[in-house]
Amino acid sequence: MYIEDVTARVRILVVDDEPMICQSCKEILEFEGYMVETAISGEEGLKKALEQKFDLAILDIKMPDMSGLNLLKRMRAGQSPTPIVMMTAYSTVETAVEAMKLGATDFVQKPFTPEELSRVVRSVIIKKKERAEGIPGVEAGPQETVQKFNEDRVERHELAGGGVFKKSSRARSYSGTCRRNN
Repeated sequence: MYIEDVTARVRILVVDDEPMICQSCKEILEFEGYMVETAISGEEGLKKALEQKFDLAILDIKMPDMSGLNLLKRMRAGQSPTPIVMMTAYSTVETAVEAMKLGATDFVQKPFTPEELSRVVRSVIIKKKERAEGIPGVEAGPQETVQKFNEDRVERHELAGGGVFKKSSRARSYSGTCRRNN
């Protein structure tokens, strides 16, 4: 499957209360060829998710008006079949397990590189397309996903200054930075 096949007409919703994170994710994913909508609150994200069709939603877990887990629950209650990737800097294995039980597909741990975000998104979209085409054995179970999440989490480190993206070993034309507003 070619990258162009993966990104063609794929619509992604990014929900995070930090506008800079939404904008950075939008730029990274649009650079890859995806169409991206953003929402800066759980309520705005829920409205968009239930009114429009998305191929993937990326939700921050910790938001002031509605947590990403509550947004995930409400999207599922509204019969949204959209695959969901949870994004957070405040995660635990217990949170990962809870999100998987609620129907999350994968996790992205902050800080992340543009390549890490792109890899997770591409993987979820490919699995969704393969399921739609009836290719068997394309989905990891919740236990494998949580184990992968925990292993990834152990390997990560915090940047000085609280940046969202880790330094990447590969040069990219994307040059944005993202800082948390605390």
